[in-house]
This record gives sequence, C-alpha cells and structure tokens, in this order.
Amino acid sequence: RCRTYKAKLYYYYQHQQHQKQPTIPELPDLADPIPQGNNNDNGWNLIEDEFLLLWASQVTHASHTAYSSPPSSLQDGVFQIMVIRASVLKKHNPFKRRLIVASILLGLETGAHQNSEYVQFIRCSAYRLVPDEANASFNDLDGEVIESGPIQGCVMPAAMKVYG
Repeated sequence: RCRTYKAKLYYYYQHQQHQKQPTIPELPDLADPIPQGNNNDNGWNLIEDEFLLLWASQVTHASHTAYSSPPSSLQDGVFQIMVIRASVLKKHNPFKRRLIVASILLGLETGAHQNSEYVQFIRCSAYRLVPDEANASFNDLDGEVIESGPIQGCVMPAAMKVYG
C-alpha cells in the first residue's frame, strides 16, 4: 500500500506582465497563519487534499538519471511542485494504482511522467505544506530526512552567483 497523507498545500504565485521574475512574498513565520483571502486574491492559493507525492524543485534534474522537473529553469525565480494526489488515484483498484505509480516513477528518467494525467506541476515562488496530523508526513530535503510537520520554502532571487 502506498503511504499517503492529508495536508494543506499553500502556494504563492503572482506574475505581472512587465516583470521578468514573479513576485516574491514576505513569508510568514512557520507558526503564523498564511494571509487569508479568496483563492489568489492575495497571491496565495490552497489545495487541501490527500497526497501521495509533493516534490518542490528549481532545477530540471534531481540526479543524472532523474529528469524530475522538466518545466524548471534555474533562473526563472519559481519552484515547480510536482503533485500526485492520492484522491485522484483512489478511483482505481490497488493493483492499478501501483502500476500507475510505478509508471510515473519510471518516467522520471526521461521526463515522461510530466505527460501523466495523474501528475500536476504547480508554479510558485513560495509554498507551505501543513499535514493534518503532526506526525503523519514524511519529509526529506536533498535525501536527508527532516522532522515531520509543516515545512515551507521561498525563492531567494540572486542569493548566489554561479559561474560557468
């Protein structure tokens, strides 16, 4: 059985036509609530669902064999969050669900997973993931397990210089 968890995913994305980079919000402290408003009135959006996978990335490849985020570009100022919702997969029997997930994971090598109807990419400049239960999530950062619970990230434009 695939491990899933119920959570709220808040993500921020506002982009003005005349700007090269999207707007970067002032990220509230993790203990403080996200600014309220109707979806996208203030740039913040909310997805409340049961998730199988959320993978935030700013680069196309997680490794030399994992083309995890084809839409990403290092200098575009956004995260691409790959989302697989468990709620969408529940319409299938357990065997078919495992085949779908295996197909998505195998597609990571070539980027074919981006064409799956079960994979969604969300563009954002900041996000917060809040699991419904404090110890119900499994989080890792660059392969290192981090404490279960709420996590958030924000793009920091021009925070480093890369010379080639």
